[in-house]
Amino acid sequence: MTLLWWTNEAGDARVDYGTTLALGHTATAAEPATCAVGAAGTCHRVDLGGLSPGAEYFYRLTTNGTVVQEASAAISFRALRAAGDSAPLTFAVVGDFGAYPAGTQCYPDGCPSFKIADQIAAKRPDLVLAVGDNAYEGLATRLLDWEQKVLVPYRPVLATAPMFLALGNHDLRDSGGFHDSDLTEWTAAHPQRTIFAAPVNGSPGGAREGAWYALDTGPATFLVVNSNFQPTQVQDWTSGDQQKVWLWNRLQPGASRKWKLAAGHHTPYSCANGRCAGGAKEGRGCGADADCDGGTCRLGASGSSVWNARLRFSPLFEAFGVQLSFWGHEHFWERSRWLDDFDGASLANDPQTNSPNGDGLGTRYLTVGGGGAGLDGGARLAASGPLSGQPVDQNGGLCAPGGGDTVPFVAAGCSYDGTGYCSTGARYSFAFCTLADPTLSCAGIDADGVTFDTFAIEDPAPSPTASPTP
Repeated sequence: MTLLWWTNEAGDARVDYGTTLALGHTATAAEPATCAVGAAGTCHRVDLGGLSPGAEYFYRLTTNGTVVQEASAAISFRALRAAGDSAPLTFAVVGDFGAYPAGTQCYPDGCPSFKIADQIAAKRPDLVLAVGDNAYEGLATRLLDWEQKVLVPYRPVLATAPMFLALGNHDLRDSGGFHDSDLTEWTAAHPQRTIFAAPVNGSPGGAREGAWYALDTGPATFLVVNSNFQPTQVQDWTSGDQQKVWLWNRLQPGASRKWKLAAGHHTPYSCANGRCAGGAKEGRGCGADADCDGGTCRLGASGSSVWNARLRFSPLFEAFGVQLSFWGHEHFWERSRWLDDFDGASLANDPQTNSPNGDGLGTRYLTVGGGGAGLDGGARLAASGPLSGQPVDQNGGLCAPGGGDTVPFVAAGCSYDGTGYCSTGARYSFAFCTLADPTLSCAGIDADGVTFDTFAIEDPAPSPTASPTP
């Protein structure tokens, strides 16, 4: 476990910690010569080793002999759990929170992102997953965004739970305002790398270190993937696709734990619709300018489903039994049904050649991008034509897996938007999940603490005994 904090004066660092408020253990670090974030000497990092798996720890932070955070029963963290630990594991998932809605000035309080953070803090999860667009300007020259839009609202969360972040397209925005898909902005000085200490077990060291990684705790392996890549980038094994080869190896039986959960940014399946540009109707789905009372209907972030992410990750997720994956990019809440969309038998080849007729192996997707940025609208039902009464995306196409399958991929039963399907805009939200093996239970909770969707996944089927090799 790594603790990081910043002070307004330079100095050394000391952490007193223990499983009771008596503490009893101490770790120290010298005053740093330089800080990627903040003035020299004001950033403090202390690595705590030898923690008992699954134990709750209280702690006190001291700089230059001055206590900057006193030990308290309200402030603690839980160490990662051993594989055989059967105690319930709780985690929150949030996405696209690192921007204020258009036209608002809500620092330091009053924004949806602050309300969401407060709701998460009140739940006291064991860990938090952020699925990208964590700060809408990711350059070291825009550190104020990271302070105001990440560290300040999430301070009560970060005091009690480790936070693990995926990379969104805005997190990699370059100096020209373009979204970097080659990780050239993902340098050692990038705020996300310096503020958050991600596991170093996935992407290779150097330029790509920490862009993707895995986290093992209790019965679960969390696979945090990087979905930022150009549409022209190749999809096959022989191209040297390091992330896909790593993911294939990490999903093998014995290399991951019983529950395999993934998190990334660009959602492979989405039925998102647009939002009205400006005015009181921002956050409501719109299919045409007329739906915005003469205003402009702004389309969703990606044109709904991100096919490049689907072709890259979904065949692996299905073949190796990833029970659930979490995504952002589209600013709303959407839950898929169980999807068997690919034939995993040809995984050694380019996923684009896989037939979409299924093979009895599947997975589920949850888009949870309503963390604070302006909302997109959820699925809407076609009013007329051959798709009348069925959920359609912003382009008027059926929300279906593709390849001629006419069964909508969105799950039924989420009626907040009146669609009858679990695809809902118009509310900021996050996911709160409890893994009490053999059941994973998740809830959609909005900024006011209202639970608007719940679902559960039961003990998964055994992993396939035979699998392709890259």
